[in-house]
Amino acid sequence: MQGALSQAVKRQFLHRPLTGHFDAVLLRAWAEEALSGRRLIIVSNREPYSHVQTGDDVRVLRNPGGLVVALDAVLRATGGVWVAHGSGNADPEHSDSAGRVRVPVDAPAYTLARTWLSQEEQDGYYSGFSNGALWPLCHVAYVRPRFELSDWDQYEAVNRKFARAVLGVAGSARAVVLLQDYHLGLCAKFIKAERPDIPVGLFWHIPWPNPEIFRILPWKVEVLGGLLANDLLGFHLRYHGMNFLDTVSAELEARVDLALGACVSDQHRCGRHRLPGGEPRVPAGHGALEGTSRPRGASRRAGGRSPGLHEGYSGAPDRAAAAV
Repeated sequence: MQGALSQAVKRQFLHRPLTGHFDAVLLRAWAEEALSGRRLIIVSNREPYSHVQTGDDVRVLRNPGGLVVALDAVLRATGGVWVAHGSGNADPEHSDSAGRVRVPVDAPAYTLARTWLSQEEQDGYYSGFSNGALWPLCHVAYVRPRFELSDWDQYEAVNRKFARAVLGVAGSARAVVLLQDYHLGLCAKFIKAERPDIPVGLFWHIPWPNPEIFRILPWKVEVLGGLLANDLLGFHLRYHGMNFLDTVSAELEARVDLALGACVSDQHRCGRHRLPGGEPRVPAGHGALEGTSRPRGASRRAGGRSPGLHEGYSGAPDRAAAAV
């Protein structure tokens, strides 16, 4: 996907140097090339559009934030499905029996598949574990993280619920799933348990701390296992990606290849994958592991290239992830 996107960027600059953004034609061309006929499914906690009722008036609100702005534009151009928590107080009345609605309402272009969460689930999964434990831990904030078993249980249960929603919209069709943020750290594991052929990627939108910080999380092994079920992991900075690999090396029986951004363990095979559309490339200045000083194939725990790392995506149940 990265290779196809890079080509789209080049075309944009060559042919439309003054626009400063992708247009729908370029995005559709990217989708055809990169997804190879697979359905694009985006998953996030926050939904792009909410139905909100005030008195007798119902309004459709486009929720704020860079994630919504960027990915809404992609799905408008490419089509697909966005799975998210239906948080608007009028969402149920304006969705079908499966929680789905076509958006934007004035020019429907893709499907919003809403997942319903109880107040208890929201309190435990979102306010509790995601924002009470993971957020301060990963930001190394001067606030003590709250580690509550009940919050962890809700986090795991809600991640299962999101995974079931993804599997429901995917059906038996070919698809690509893009998970967004730390709220969905376990989701890939549950998706892969049913559909190992679906490529799944997750972008972690907050920092990843060093291993000494992360090790205090009581469920560190479970979170790492959930993340390593992804085919592709993304971090904002190279430093965060290196911290993640160091954490995997410290906490799991894993061989870590820093040059490839790859991990191999008994439970997870994590390496450089060829996603539909071309070999993943790491543009200079954007890849978490780009510019590493170790030679190609350098390994954290053993010399030489880690055995079993793939170059081509086969859709086999052997899963792989690259920290980029």
